[in-house]
Amino acid sequence: MVAEAAVPYFWPWFDPAPRLAVYELEDDRFLERTNALAGATTHLDFPIPIAIDPATLVR
Repeated sequence: MVAEAAVPYFWPWFDPAPRLAVYELEDDRFLERTNALAGATTHLDFPIPIAIDPATLVR
């Protein structure tokens, strides 16, 4: 459904261990580009420059 809407990036959140996956739409399907794991800062340049540690997003 997300690919059909031509959303260029999809960032699903996974529990219980916080993890954020980054997928990019390419040729009508999503390809996994990276995983941001809890306890480590992941630096991304796309779609915006960001540094993120999923552990900081959990209350």
